[in-house]
Amino acid sequence: MNIPPELIEAFSLIKEIPQPIKEYRIHFNKNGFITGCSMINHPESEFYVVVDQDTYNNYFRYDKVINGKLRKIVYDAGYRVKLYPSTTGYRVVKNHAALLLEANESYDNTEFYSSSSD
Repeated sequence: MNIPPELIEAFSLIKEIPQPIKEYRIHFNKNGFITGCSMINHPESEFYVVVDQDTYNNYFRYDKVINGKLRKIVYDAGYRVKLYPSTTGYRVVKNHAALLLEANESYDNTEFYSSSSD
């Protein structure tokens, strides 16, 4: 196979095209709340922090920038109690213990869970 020299020269020039330098930024508003992120073609803004690629890829785990540091979102379910199958206690949809029924709700197939084992 004969490759024309012009084609070889064209391919050698492609290596010389400068690639944009990536700078990972998390953007936020004047109150510190995160509004977006960018790695190239950054929007004009004075409100951003430069982060590493891993933080950039996981930006959704943060909600605010305080003193130049990202604040991680804390998902705290609050008070936790282990529940056991029971004959009294919390009424739930059968086989779906997470679907807690209010006192005024009716459902055909229910079961009970309690914070102590019977």
